[in-house]
Amino acid sequence: MAIANMLKLKLVGINACQTELLNALHKTGAVQLTASSAFEGGFKASHEQSELKNKKDRVEQALFLIAEKCKILKRSTLEGKAFGVTYGEFSNIIQQERELLAVAESVKARVDEIAALKAEIILLENEIASLKPYLAVNERFSEFKSTLKAEVRLGAVEKKNAVKLGERLSLLELASYAEYGEIEGVCAVSVIFHESIKGEVEAILSECAFIRCLERGEFTAQEKTAEKNKRLEELNRQIADAEEFIANQSQSEKQLRLLCDYYLVEIEKGDCADNFTRTNSTFYLEGYIPEEKKDEITQALNQFEGSIYSEYAKIEEGEFAPTLMKNNKVISNFEFVTNLYSVPKYKEFDPNAVMGIFFAIFLGLMTADVAYGLIMIVGGLIFNARSKRKTGINKLASLLVIAGIPTVLFGLGFDSWLGMPVMQWLGLINKPLMPDPVGDSSLIFGISVPSLLLICLGFGVVHIMVSLCVVAYVEFKRGKILDGIFDGLVWAVFLAGLLLFVLCQVGVAEGLDKVAIGLLLGSVVVGALTAGRHQKGFGKFTKGFGAVYGLINYMSDILSYARLYGLMLSGAQIAQIVSVQLAVPMLKSPGGVAGVIACVAIMLVGHIFNIAMGLLGAFIHDSRLQYVEFFSHFYTGDGELFTPLGSKLEHVYIEG
Repeated sequence: MAIANMLKLKLVGINACQTELLNALHKTGAVQLTASSAFEGGFKASHEQSELKNKKDRVEQALFLIAEKCKILKRSTLEGKAFGVTYGEFSNIIQQERELLAVAESVKARVDEIAALKAEIILLENEIASLKPYLAVNERFSEFKSTLKAEVRLGAVEKKNAVKLGERLSLLELASYAEYGEIEGVCAVSVIFHESIKGEVEAILSECAFIRCLERGEFTAQEKTAEKNKRLEELNRQIADAEEFIANQSQSEKQLRLLCDYYLVEIEKGDCADNFTRTNSTFYLEGYIPEEKKDEITQALNQFEGSIYSEYAKIEEGEFAPTLMKNNKVISNFEFVTNLYSVPKYKEFDPNAVMGIFFAIFLGLMTADVAYGLIMIVGGLIFNARSKRKTGINKLASLLVIAGIPTVLFGLGFDSWLGMPVMQWLGLINKPLMPDPVGDSSLIFGISVPSLLLICLGFGVVHIMVSLCVVAYVEFKRGKILDGIFDGLVWAVFLAGLLLFVLCQVGVAEGLDKVAIGLLLGSVVVGALTAGRHQKGFGKFTKGFGAVYGLINYMSDILSYARLYGLMLSGAQIAQIVSVQLAVPMLKSPGGVAGVIACVAIMLVGHIFNIAMGLLGAFIHDSRLQYVEFFSHFYTGDGELFTPLGSKLEHVYIEG
């Protein structure tokens, strides 16, 4: 449970072996390349990668289109699911490149075809809509044509204007009007009039919002509509066939995703090569490797003997190196929390093991309920069973599984099962092990304080004490024994004395008052006298005064842990209201089947909301306690995670 030792790799090789060398380094999964140092006569050259990026974009687009069509047709896909492959499978996917690019192109072509077909459908639907008013007209459109002296108009008007149009035209002796029926509030009408009154008729038609029909063919509206509907059916069939074709390409989805990640790695290799310093015939690269992987990497480089020269250099004090944390399967999940704040610097103390214990306990205390804990455990296990890749979200799920254990234990201590005291109802216990959050209190200097609040503050004292012990440990490792004692252990003793003093006040540790006071006063005196040991002159006094004044900060930090009590109390109260006051009474009124349904519905909605909001709040405030109250005493951060060449894969992970 520490940060791995790193070595710096320096390598010079001939240009001819660059590609194979990068492949070999990628296969080890243990080399992070960086920009190489410049030297006299050296230069850097950029590589054109537009073709690779274009291919990757085409494959990504095809994957997106396949996923979209599979959703529409309710087909299963690999979207969002990473899968494992061997390095051989990964590197050999390029042999299927031509075939897979053809699949991507065919998908794109079918999508373009669908777009064109849909455009034609829109046009046809508009044409059908324009014919709808004339479905009641049995004559062909060609029959409505003017003669030498008579003008003919076929068109449509709204029903409310049709009456007005008929009345106005009836006043003209040389005009005839016919109405063919109403469809959706629109009437088809025809007007025949002598050319001598054309102006008058046109004015009336315009006034009544007459829309002239432009069809002139040897067909009726019914015939033309039937023809267009038949074409619509054909177009929809073609679209369905094209969508089916696209969805069926999901059989190549795995290979397409693999090819996409292959391109991603090749692009990364090209970017790395751009940072190599070169001569006309050689290249020079630099990178970082874990010390434990030195033999494996050396073996991989041996195949290039005679074409390269390489050496390893130790990372000097203060020199940059990426951070690789070496934690077991349980502790590694808490790296997610630490990295949200900041990655540890190289060679810095890895806080995950210590921080993880408190994080799980605090989360369990704030969420304290047996059922909630079981939901966290089962939910996290189910989520992780869907993916073997250890992503951030998977680590979060595992973290919830771990925190679910103290959640269950605290739930048992409070006898809280979805907010219900089940063990007390069954007569298994008379009183919960943990104090009642509201009813139980303790006296301190005559002031009544909730006992559970004191327990939460006690957790805070221990938490800060441990952080100060970490300060001492870090200083001891640096060989600064006095700094570790006076800057860490002395103030940890002060907090121990404070904790013991409070325990004496509430009657838990009787007879130890003098010991507690001795620890408090002794640590303050020693801390004040030694705080200015690195200062000169007046600074020794002011530094000591500042150390004593800084005790206020400790008190402020300890009070921050009251949030444990507040969040636990609010979650418990909501759970109790949902179960005891809302859901369970439904079994009596209205009772029966309706009561059971109402009870279950209230329990589901209420507790899903409570656990979701409770976990969100608990995670945020738990993290805040780690970042501000714990990390602030010893943690620097600002590191950079070790990212080996080819490790930023999007769809697959390489096994073994």
